[in-house]
Amino acid sequence: MSIKEKVVQVEVGEKLPKRGSMLVRGFMILILFAIGWKATGYIPNVSKIVLVGAPHTSNGEGILTVLISLAMGIRVSWMTKHTLFKRPFGFIFRWLGGVPVDRTGPHGAVAQMVQLINEHEQIVLAIMPEGTRDQVREWKKGFYYIAQGSDAPIVPALFDYAKKEIHFAGIFETSGDYEIDLPLIKAYFEDVVPRHPERA
Repeated sequence: MSIKEKVVQVEVGEKLPKRGSMLVRGFMILILFAIGWKATGYIPNVSKIVLVGAPHTSNGEGILTVLISLAMGIRVSWMTKHTLFKRPFGFIFRWLGGVPVDRTGPHGAVAQMVQLINEHEQIVLAIMPEGTRDQVREWKKGFYYIAQGSDAPIVPALFDYAKKEIHFAGIFETSGDYEIDLPLIKAYFEDVVPRHPERA
């Protein structure tokens, strides 16, 4: 098995948004191999996805998302504060996949992201519904309503520090009822070991 096959154990379909040269992908694969991380599981071959990542207990999950998406050659967008996009570093966040969100705006973050997805022919939007690296009791509902409003499927992404892998769990079929679906989505993450278990 080659280093690439050890690191990227996920098939990347032609409908997913692509990015990065072979050189960039190769470099990211070498980094992930050196730190012992890999991508496993299944990502559906569709043009629009809401990627739901958890558990989120450190900055490491964001860094791993960028590294693994570049290693797979997939363009992954992720929400962050609009204030981070000011000069001189705004272009870096955009290149890495950051999407500015003004949570004080008149339309709210959910409407902004639904519009963003609807405006793109291909997009993978990564959201960490815990919304904070601190201990949380409830997930933020926005990820669910973004998926519903844009008719994009939800794909759970599990950050497992015990296995050192991001595992993509395929499509979660929503019922349209958040209260019914949330426990089913959270069940994907029950046995996952976070970086800081005390915050989970």
